[in-house]
Amino acid sequence: MEDTHLPHNNPIPLVRVKGSHREMGQQVGEAFRDQIQHHINNAHILIETSYTTLELNWNGAQIQARKYMPFAQERYPQYVEEMVGLAEGAEVAFGDVAVVNAL
Repeated sequence: MEDTHLPHNNPIPLVRVKGSHREMGQQVGEAFRDQIQHHINNAHILIETSYTTLELNWNGAQIQARKYMPFAQERYPQYVEEMVGLAEGAEVAFGDVAVVNAL
């Protein structure tokens, strides 16, 4: 019988953060800067190569994501602050983080 509880080869690293939601987002953004930038680049490729199906390009995706921000800000302002901090820490545009989170 196989052991299905083997540890994952690439476990998700843990990062201890503290401070305000924005400060915690900044710390996560700094710690995972390369991964976040890579993920955003992959999202760009996904959207651009899916244009014929989605009829959406990256600029359009940013516009759509911005439409959700007032609702997120009203209901979950602390998480929007974390996203702002994450964008700052990862040195990416907030609009890019918003698109990836909206996907």
